[in-house]
Parts: sequence; structure tokens; C-alpha cells
Amino acid sequence: MQSAFIPPQAFHRISSRQVTIFSDRVPLRNFASGKVLNFYCLPGTAKRGRRAKPPTSASAMLPVSESFLQLQTYSPPDWAAQIPLAPSHRFRLGMLPTPIHEWRLPGLPEDVRVLIKRDDLSGMQMSGNKVRKLEFLMAEAVQGGYDCVVTIGGIQSNHARATAVAARYLSLPCHLILRTSRQEVASDPGLVGNLLVERLAGAQLHLVTKEEYGAVGSGALLEQLRLELEAEGRKPYIVPVGGSNSLGCWGYIEAINEIWQQTGDHQEQQRVTTGKEGGTGGVTDIVMACGSGGTAAGLALGSALRYAMTVAAAEAGLAPPPALPPVPPPPICVCVCMYMYMCMFMYVWCYTVGDSPCKDEHRGP
Repeated sequence: MQSAFIPPQAFHRISSRQVTIFSDRVPLRNFASGKVLNFYCLPGTAKRGRRAKPPTSASAMLPVSESFLQLQTYSPPDWAAQIPLAPSHRFRLGMLPTPIHEWRLPGLPEDVRVLIKRDDLSGMQMSGNKVRKLEFLMAEAVQGGYDCVVTIGGIQSNHARATAVAARYLSLPCHLILRTSRQEVASDPGLVGNLLVERLAGAQLHLVTKEEYGAVGSGALLEQLRLELEAEGRKPYIVPVGGSNSLGCWGYIEAINEIWQQTGDHQEQQRVTTGKEGGTGGVTDIVMACGSGGTAAGLALGSALRYAMTVAAAEAGLAPPPALPPVPPPPICVCVCMYMYMCMFMYVWCYTVGDSPCKDEHRGP
């Protein structure tokens, strides 16, 4: 019996008696056969065991379905086209562009507006910033003929969950190296949180203790599993912690372009009313949580390439236990990412921590 992996966002309501779908036509990929299955139903009228007639007009079809999970040619924005080693393709995995909402906080100065880029709405299974990086990383994996994906993170890593789902969408086996307590390594971490999604997506979990992770490091653990899989005849594609490398960075270089397209109409208005030149469509500062540094580095690179804007990162990581080596502070992490990206882009820029400040006042306990 063949089954299709159905994206949950395609459904508005599911019950034992009725299914209501946002669109009249939702193509679903059958991963067993590789074929695309087309199901037709009229919203609110398709009863269980009954199939509605196909729509008669193309206008009734969901536009995003034509590009979702499709490998597309990627052209960098004009202002970034001169960068060497730019990606040539991307997969459409996210529900992009994500909206920008205004946050009307009490007590704000009159000349200050706070906007929220809702990347939490980038997709139900791959929500957050991870999907933007994976669009480019998974395109390279498929184009390079890799037959499985390997990544690493904490036991409840959102990046690991997103990678597992993206790999499942693209019919690639996924291996996750997850760090956790000795007790869970010796037994089983169960089906709590992201583990449930990862196991539903068919990912194979490789558990390591926090002590082993701290002593060996993520790079060595990834290399060890890569060699084991190659010995079995596999060709694994390695995704680093958080998807943060020179390729994943393009997800947030492109996000800068997206923000500009969404807010560009306000730039001239800001210049006229305040006499100040805006950055990304009038946005002068971007603040985000900082983990592995890839998101911050991508935004900082995009800003440096095109827009006059300050990028500030607040550390989101948890403090390590006393027995583990201390994690480098975010300024060092981001600067290392920036240096690596700039070397690969063949750019020599003068970059200081002050250009993209990192703050740790809100670091987790």
C-alpha cells in the first residue's frame, strides 16, 4: 500500500466526516513512486469516500502548489550578483515571503516604529529561520547526487527537525546526531517535542552525551558519521550546526531583499518626513536572536552589500553546564562566520564586532 506524505498546511479542518481544503486543487507527492498525485475537492463539500469534480478554471488552483518542492534556478539580487560562488538553484520549501507586522508597543518614542518579520510563519513543519537556509542547502544536496543527509544539534533542535522534514519531502534518508543526557542515551528519549516529528519523518537518530559532544565537537562527530556511511556505500550530504555555512547564509541575504520588497515603499516617505535616509526600505536596525551565527551573518552581509543598516544579535543559546567547555560568546561566533563567508566570497572587508553588535543580557539560564 502506497501512501502520500500530506503537508498539514494544506488542510483547514480534518475530521472523521469531512475534509475542507483551502484550494480546489492540491498536488501531493507520493514518495513511494515519485509521482505527483492530484486530489480535487470543493471546499466544504467533499465528504468522506467521495471525490469532487476537478475545477474547470486555472484560477481556482493554489498558486504556491506549482512551486512548492520544485527545484528552481536562483538568480541573486542585482546588488549581490557580483559575489563569486553564488548558488545557482534553490528548493521552494518555505511559505515565503513571510509577513511583516507592526508592533505598537506603549511608550515608544514618536520617531520609532517596531516591525516584526514573522518568520515563525514560514511553514508548519519547518517554521522559523531554518527553512531559508535549507532551501539552498537541500538544492545542493539533490544537485550533487547525495543520497542521504546528516546534521547535528541538541535533543530538541529545531534545525534538526526542519532538516528531517525537508529531507523527507525530498525522499532523502536523514541522520540526526543529537546531544542529550547520559540517561536518555542509555535508554530512549521518547517522542517528546521535536523528536516526535523527526521520527514521524523517518529520521535515524544517533544519540551522544553532552560530555562527548563537548569534548569531541560537532565537526568531528559529523566527520565520523560521514565516514561510517561512506563505508556502507552511501554518499552523505553534511549540514553543519544550524545550517550555518557560506551556502546557508544566502537564505538571509535573500531575506534582506525580501524585506526591501515589502517595505521599500516607506523609504521615500521616511526621507521626506524625517530627513533621514533609511536602510532596508526605511528600516534602520534589525535585531534577532543569535545561535550558530548564520542568520546574523547573512543579514549583516546583505546589509553591508546593499543597505545602510545596523544588525544586532542577542544571544539565544543556553549557558553550558560547568563541566563542559564554555561556548564562545556570540561576537566571536558571528565574526568567525563572517570571516569564513567573506573568504569564500573572495571579499576583503573591514568588519568589527561594533558593526554588528551582539548582546548577551537575555541569554538563557
